[in-house]
Amino acid sequence: MAGLLEERIHPKTSLYGKYFEQFIITEIYRLTKYYEKDWKLSYLMSRDGAEIDLILEKSKGKRVALEIKSTARVDEKEVRAFERLASDISGVQMIFLSQDINSQKYGDVECLYWKDTIKTIFEG
Repeated sequence: MAGLLEERIHPKTSLYGKYFEQFIITEIYRLTKYYEKDWKLSYLMSRDGAEIDLILEKSKGKRVALEIKSTARVDEKEVRAFERLASDISGVQMIFLSQDINSQKYGDVECLYWKDTIKTIFEG
């Protein structure tokens, strides 16, 4: 219906970013079902339009907030904006997920390569 079936997806475009985010969320949902995890998946959008892409509520009240970016380099300003929004969630682990293979940490936010993050979520 959107007329995108034959459109090529190229890195560094907004369409690529949308599909990357959708892929990651779908993969986490699939693994949650596969491993029979009783986790709640949600997201958060503020009144001004800022959002957290995915919030996992694990057992015993443990929460993981994910910001998903298709970029190959983490932008510290984006990480700080995510941290400000996610810090209002009690007991939250904050993960900034991207295609940057270099793990970093800004404040309380872990910036991880997407493949490593999925592993971390399901092992931790």
